[in-house]
Parts: sequence; structure tokens; C-alpha cells
Amino acid sequence: MSKQMTFRARQRKLKRKIRNEEWSRLMGNHRAVGIEEAWNLEVYAAKYIAPRLKLLRKITHGYPGELNRQCPEGNDAFECWQSMLDKMLFAFEYYDDLYARRLVTTNEEQIRVKEGLRLFAEWYEHLWY
Repeated sequence: MSKQMTFRARQRKLKRKIRNEEWSRLMGNHRAVGIEEAWNLEVYAAKYIAPRLKLLRKITHGYPGELNRQCPEGNDAFECWQSMLDKMLFAFEYYDDLYARRLVTTNEEQIRVKEGLRLFAEWYEHLWY
């Protein structure tokens, strides 16, 4: 009976080892976030978002249906959407370049950046292709 218990104990130990190795293998694909990414989160987020906004602007052929009644009279809703994407893109490209080139900002640029970020937050759920 003690041999059987020892065998079962070895089986459990082997199962635990396999589970731990599998967990380590799975988690090896995920790296921890570095402190520098949290320190300049606006820059890292901009580096991720700006190229995707640029691609979205290039490939999109539609616009949110809500723009039909929100665009100023005489403006096409698709053109309004493209203009809004341009404003969002400006804001994120601004943050992407902010520390790389040590930009000196004007008051007008700050207003444009705030407008682009506001539009991004307002139309976030409509950013899809």
C-alpha cells in the first residue's frame, strides 16, 4: 500500500509540475509593463493610436449615422467624419512627437489638440471599419 501511495503522490507532483510549466509557457508571451510606459502614458498611447487612426481614415468609406443630423447645413456627413478623424489624428500625432522633437506649442495648437482629444472621447465607439 505504501508503494501505491508513493506512486499517487508522484503522479500528483508530476501533474502540478506540468501545470506550472504550462502556466509559465503561456505567461511568457505576456511581458510586464515597464515603468517608463506608465510615466509617459500619453506618448505610448499616442504611438499606438495615431497609426491606427491614420489607417482608419484612409480605408473608411462610411460614417456614423448620427452625423446626418449633427453636421452643419450644406456639409456632407462623410466629409465631416473625415475632418473629425483629421482632428483626432492631429492630437495623437502631436503627443507622439511631443518628446521626440521637444516641440514648442502655440496656443492654437493646444486648442486643436484638446478638440481632437474631445472628439476621440466623444466618437470612441464609432471608431471601427
